[in-house]
Amino acid sequence: MKLGIIGIHADNDVTKEVFIITQSVNVDNHKAKYLLREGWEGLNYSLSHIDQVKLYAVDSYGNRHLCPLINAKHAKLGNVLPQLLLSDNVRCDLNLLETISLEFLVPYQTDEIQDFIFVIEGYNAFKQ
Repeated sequence: MKLGIIGIHADNDVTKEVFIITQSVNVDNHKAKYLLREGWEGLNYSLSHIDQVKLYAVDSYGNRHLCPLINAKHAKLGNVLPQLLLSDNVRCDLNLLETISLEFLVPYQTDEIQDFIFVIEGYNAFKQ
């Protein structure tokens, strides 16, 4: 899998976990920010139904520490935080090249974090 590309191709919700090294994450004031973008240039059609996102900080013992989602802003729809907090079939649609800015609180000591795990639940379809 290429860095930044997460395949959630299915007919129903699937959950994917992506390991991210700490050097790829900018943590500022105990906040980690990510940008989700649907598809890539050159696709004719792409649509994702995102049900939930999570972020975990992983310490040197392999323990996961949940980093709560505190902000989720869709480029066209605005605040979509309520749709992305729970695994409950209340989804946020993301059309081709649309984005969602995500912000997570990192309550764990940042100097002790070895890796992060980004978790996304949902499904999508695309055509080239």
